[in-house]
Amino acid sequence: MTGPAYGNRNRATHAVVVDLVRLALDARGITSTATRTPTSLSDALSEDVALAPDLALDGVDLRVSSKLKPFRLAEDLEQAQRVAAIRGTGIGAVVQWRERPIDEAFVILDLRDFAKLLADVHRTPPP
Repeated sequence: MTGPAYGNRNRATHAVVVDLVRLALDARGITSTATRTPTSLSDALSEDVALAPDLALDGVDLRVSSKLKPFRLAEDLEQAQRVAAIRGTGIGAVVQWRERPIDEAFVILDLRDFAKLLADVHRTPPP
């Protein structure tokens, strides 16, 4: 398992993109917690960092990728899902930045997890 910047353009770009995603979610009233960026090799290899999503939301762990084409969507999603499973989080997803405004980034998750999110949205509140 690798640290948060794995496969990304560089640590500085990765940190900025994670911040942009966090701010975009926050602007919509969705609170997320960012994982600290490792500053040394030993930090990057530590279990706390290797098993931490870039952003943690209620029930969703997000990995953020600033890697440009070719995208590694399946590999990145599998990694996010593994981390979410180990942490006991319901859903693992990937945000793929595209060198466009952050609101145009892709969010990648499988159909099973998409259905979970929709089921939560469409649940009828108790009377």
